[in-house]
Amino acid sequence: MPGMSRTEIDYLLYAIVDLSIVPEAHVVPLAQAVVRGGATVVQLRGKRTAAGRLYDLARELKEVLPVPLILNDRIDVAAMSGADGVHLGDEDLSLGEAAQQFPGAQSRQIEQDQGGTENRASERGAV
Repeated sequence: MPGMSRTEIDYLLYAIVDLSIVPEAHVVPLAQAVVRGGATVVQLRGKRTAAGRLYDLARELKEVLPVPLILNDRIDVAAMSGADGVHLGDEDLSLGEAAQQFPGAQSRQIEQDQGGTENRASERGAV
């Protein structure tokens, strides 16, 4: 987005494209449609999708979307595909573990959804 650094993501309207619901053939057109509708960030969620296919979809989305792309759970695929960040749930790697495992992803936005409220503020941010 113009004038916005990679770590300043506008979360005003956060759209999730979930591959358990959306057929793969519709992922790119749906993501484009939600952006036309005002989405300021798109998350690609594919918990049961093979890493190679998730990578291909992420690359396709990065080519056509004018907003940041976040991948769900897969920091490895996010880093390799050029995604703008990764969403880590409370059963995934912690932010510290993610930073240690993938130091090359330090310029990427990494966010973590904690089930409880403790450490919420310290568990969000760029690493």
